[in-house]
Amino acid sequence: MYKRFFTTKSIFKSSITQNPQLQIQYGYKSVILLSTPSVLPSVIKQSINFYDENIQVIVGSVDTVKSARHGVSELWCKDRVEILNEVEYKENDDTVRERDGINIVTVANKNWEMTTSNLKLNFDGLKLELPLSNTIFTMNQPVTLFYLDKLAKGKSDTILKELEINLPLTLTGRLSDKWTKLTEDLSITESVGNLIKKIDGKPASKFLQENDELMSIGSKETEVYVKINGRYRYQVIAGGGGWGAKADTIVLSPSAKIQKGDRIQFYMLTPEAKSGTKFASSVKQLDHSHSHSHTHSHTHSHSHSHSHSHSTETQYPHSSTDIEIECSHMEQQFGDHVKPQEFDGFSVGSEAGFKFNDIEHRSVGEKLIMNSF
Repeated sequence: MYKRFFTTKSIFKSSITQNPQLQIQYGYKSVILLSTPSVLPSVIKQSINFYDENIQVIVGSVDTVKSARHGVSELWCKDRVEILNEVEYKENDDTVRERDGINIVTVANKNWEMTTSNLKLNFDGLKLELPLSNTIFTMNQPVTLFYLDKLAKGKSDTILKELEINLPLTLTGRLSDKWTKLTEDLSITESVGNLIKKIDGKPASKFLQENDELMSIGSKETEVYVKINGRYRYQVIAGGGGWGAKADTIVLSPSAKIQKGDRIQFYMLTPEAKSGTKFASSVKQLDHSHSHSHTHSHTHSHSHSHSHSHSTETQYPHSSTDIEIECSHMEQQFGDHVKPQEFDGFSVGSEAGFKFNDIEHRSVGEKLIMNSF
């Protein structure tokens, strides 16, 4: 049986726990340190102190800590974490193959968004995948993910592209978002792959074009999402354009696999909701023992529908052991510094969102909160 004892902290300053003696005294054997790129160099230096004290250390870079661009979160465990899988980062991971007009040649990849690294955390039945941030400006390399472990037989002290670990924690959790509900359950009656042609026997695009609430906003910044069968979450990336059959079709995220008879609901994410000035929230409690059937998805519109912009939240105990993962806002400006302060809880975010129990969460403001029980 896994031990449940752990402690967390989020810090808005360029330092972490300086002296690990207190953690050692209370029996903590491992720590996960996730920091923003601005703090990463000092975090790496200080992580060596933990390693010297025989503490297992995992270090990675995230876009935000407690929604800010300058900080570090610590997650201490009284057991060592189990390394399940590790993929070493290689410089040629950041090269692409192009044609020079005659031959295929390999060139350096300068696209900021092409580089991806992932930290996968397993919590006794709950699976979390967190895309990490690009660290080219602070570390002169796009990827910074590694672990230090004197007892390891794997790639300790090696830059990794992907790391999967099993944490000795038993948790429950909940998901929330900033979506506004536009329709009740509808039935998909014709589809191909990620293209939906008809819903309830009608052209799919009509459920967007004739939705008064969606159309009244009149902003191209409004995003539309769907929930499929009460679980899978996808964005509507195109629809209602052109002529002929294409004009009646809506297109979901490329990963979507839709079948006839699937149930669909539409939701929208408004510019106000993304900025935090106004939003609706939908929250679902997650049971670790049924982790593969408890993940939400939300989306878009429906003709003549009555929209529901209300918040439903399950009561949830908060404590210093909260683990919070969010889909961060895109950075609008550099130099986002905050006053030095500390918070209970492990709180990090990624602009690329996160994946929880194999369900993608990519819209700004989506959040997962986990806690021991």
